Amino acid sequence: MLLPQEALATSPNAARGFDLEPVALANRGGTPEPLAQLVWKKCDSEGLIVSTLGVLDNDLGKVWQPGQPHVSVRQLRDWFAQYPYLSKLRDPQVLARAISEALNRSDAKYAIADRFDEPRGEYVGLKLGRLVEVDFNSDMVLVRADVAQAQLAKNTPQPAQVAPGTPGAAAKSSAASGQPPVGPPVATQPRPRRFYAKITLDPNRPTPQVSNIAQSILSELDRARGTKITLTLDIDAETAEGFSEDIENMVRDNARLRITDFGFEEE
Repeated sequence: MLLPQEALATSPNAARGFDLEPVALANRGGTPEPLAQLVWKKCDSEGLIVSTLGVLDNDLGKVWQPGQPHVSVRQLRDWFAQYPYLSKLRDPQVLARAISEALNRSDAKYAIADRFDEPRGEYVGLKLGRLVEVDFNSDMVLVRADVAQAQLAKNTPQPAQVAPGTPGAAAKSSAASGQPPVGPPVATQPRPRRFYAKITLDPNRPTPQVSNIAQSILSELDRARGTKITLTLDIDAETAEGFSEDIENMVRDNARLRITDFGFEEE
């Protein structure tokens, strides 16, 4: 099986944007399984096919240009089918659920609209901060949150001004602005400031695991403002017979390209 993966900068295929990684399949058991079923089991067991897309940001950042205020959900679906370096989804409904969940976050980066009215330059049926049912056969568009908030602020009527000193002015001002009256501060529990994890990777197939970690953990941690993330990879390889000279030389040459701390030991 040939699995498309994002090409590294040093790859001879960097210009085309992806590599084809060979993956071996083994048809074990007394009754051989059909090839399509065998491929699906391999992809499902090793996380090569995504059934739940936790965070959209990693994938969208690769294809949705910063200058684009919105993108149609139909285009999003097509991008995931077109570009091999995006997460490989089990079906379009995985993307639909991810979009809906992203919209319902307290710190949502996106809004959604039924369509974009080009003559008026406005979004019709704009929704922010709620779960929605995504229809890929419609004109729905995903909108950047700052763009959506600018339109909502523009269309929100301004509250009537109350002269200072008027009885109940502070309360009326708070009510008009939708904010509760100012009261004594509420004590909050301190939140954890550090996260750590140690994960054992499959040396034969580390790429899918690293991708899943980035999607489900690193992206979530990075949502906290000012987060500094350090990601290291420890390699420990041992063989009773010792590494041959050609292996040692090849590994040393390859390691010098991008690794600063490495070495071989006799014991």
